[in-house]
Amino acid sequence: MNTRSIAQPLKANKVRESTKISQLLGLTSYTPRLPIAWLALASLIFLAALSIYVVANYYDTRRDIMASIDAQLINAATSANVMVGKGYHSSLDSITAAEFKQKSHALTELANALNVEYVYTMVLKAPNVHFTASSYTREDLKLKRLTRYQDIYSEASVTLKSAFHSTEPVFEVAKDKWGHFKSVFIPFVLPDGTTYIAGADITIHDLESRLNESVIDAAVDASFFFIMFLVVVSLYFMYYKKTLTSDNRTGFGNRIALEQALKHSKSQHLCLSVVWVKELEDIISFYGTEVGDNVMAKVMSYFSEFTHPFEVYRLTTSKIALVTSIENSEHYLANLTESFPCAKPIYDAPHLYVNLCAGVAKGNCALLLENAFLALRQAQQQNIQICYFDSQLQINPQQQSKNLHLTRLLQSACESDRIIPFFTPRKACHDHNNIQYQCSARILNERGAIIDAEHFYPVMKQPKLRAQISMKLLELCVTRFRKSNHAWSIQLSHAEIADPEYFEYISQILRRYPQPQLITFEFDESDVLKNFSDMNLMMQSLKAKGANVAVSGVNSGFLTINRILKLPLDAICLEKSICEQLSDDEMLMSSVAYLADHCNTRRIDLIVPCVTTSRQAKQLEEAGVARLEGSWVGKASGHL
Repeated sequence: MNTRSIAQPLKANKVRESTKISQLLGLTSYTPRLPIAWLALASLIFLAALSIYVVANYYDTRRDIMASIDAQLINAATSANVMVGKGYHSSLDSITAAEFKQKSHALTELANALNVEYVYTMVLKAPNVHFTASSYTREDLKLKRLTRYQDIYSEASVTLKSAFHSTEPVFEVAKDKWGHFKSVFIPFVLPDGTTYIAGADITIHDLESRLNESVIDAAVDASFFFIMFLVVVSLYFMYYKKTLTSDNRTGFGNRIALEQALKHSKSQHLCLSVVWVKELEDIISFYGTEVGDNVMAKVMSYFSEFTHPFEVYRLTTSKIALVTSIENSEHYLANLTESFPCAKPIYDAPHLYVNLCAGVAKGNCALLLENAFLALRQAQQQNIQICYFDSQLQINPQQQSKNLHLTRLLQSACESDRIIPFFTPRKACHDHNNIQYQCSARILNERGAIIDAEHFYPVMKQPKLRAQISMKLLELCVTRFRKSNHAWSIQLSHAEIADPEYFEYISQILRRYPQPQLITFEFDESDVLKNFSDMNLMMQSLKAKGANVAVSGVNSGFLTINRILKLPLDAICLEKSICEQLSDDEMLMSSVAYLADHCNTRRIDLIVPCVTTSRQAKQLEEAGVARLEGSWVGKASGHL
């Protein structure tokens, strides 16, 4: 099926404003704040959780180390008591030097085996504490500071002395001439009631080295998780940046990538063209997004061969951007667009054709994209293929002034009731007495001169203003036709019919109108296609109230006609320029005949406007057209 237009191409919609992208956390100037803010929040939560985990893990490890050291000291002291034996302390007065030496040597081997600094036994002979047995170290041997039997421990602390009266092990951290230790004192009681203590020491240096190992382990764990976090975040940023700057449907760069390239371009002046693929929205609505994306990929691949080393970017669904150096000039990009093979199918199975429209700009990179969009909008409004930004600047101030003047005139006309209806007759081909009148508004200026609709409709951008004019026109037409049997039609927009207040006004008119079946509400094809589901419901509601509905300005070919015919329509009015090409285009005539046959099958009237000659009227009548409109039938007038 050929998707090429049977008349002039559709006018494009307004260019959508781009989403503002702001820089945050130093990623790029195109990173949106919201995802980065969430990522920053997640990072803070992760780091806080990691810190809590590391601190908790450190204290758990420290507690385990301290518990292990306490158990080691208790084990050493208990083993020392077993090795010395209770009988040793039962006969302290008969202990010889050799026996003391043998016990000291045995305790030294025990201390070395259990990895503690000292193990010993003591007794309390008030007010002094005496060694009864003690291990020694190599340093003690070297310095000749060995403990002798019954030596007084002059540095005994209150804690040590209180251990003789305790019933459980007592721990202490203290310094003496032998060093800085953590000690345990375990009391034992002989049958005769005598108490002695078995003790063990470990150096604070050894204790701190074990705790430092736990700190290092905690730091290693924290570093591991932090490095993994940095890796994950880096991968996320890389993926996120790639996602932001590429169109995943075609694989080409998107608007963000283009803005980034323009910002970081080595050359401050470039040429840029924004190209609009006219038929793409129709292709997507008929065949789906996959076919539409494939069409765009082929169009972009075609241009990428000519713009190298510059890339091709997809800006919106149907718009792409071409970039080249200032040396190639803007005419190079214009020639690329003009030489695009529109006569050849860009896509096979089905064969699809596309036509292009472009706005070209050159100059400073900061304003390049915006200027190209303005040029494209001008090309769409003037229905031309190429528009240069420079030429637009010459007419833009005048057009703006004219638009401002017309807008003020419309507001004044609404307030002063200077809106009058004009009626354009539509004659049935097979019953010349069956005439329908198409109603349109005219404006009287301050001097009483009539301003045609084609002059002020282009500036009716404000929905409320257009609704006021349309509501006033509807009121005048109802007053004019209420007591007659004439059929008449009036054109509405989606914005008007979607306004609850305006729709209720129409509903009241249809309830009071004697013959609502004589009223037809027309909607522009482009308006219907943009709001298809909503318009379908509105049309059904109007038909349920007794009115007829029609679609006017149909010119996009059979691709959208099949979709239009699914609506609950009573009539279809073709685009005005079709009759101008009937004499020279046999294919167009056969297309109209084919469409008329489809409409007649569904009992839909096909209306052709702008019929100027009897020859055209005869051709259209033979093709099966239901109604004709134009100067051959009758011009628009303020009277019937």
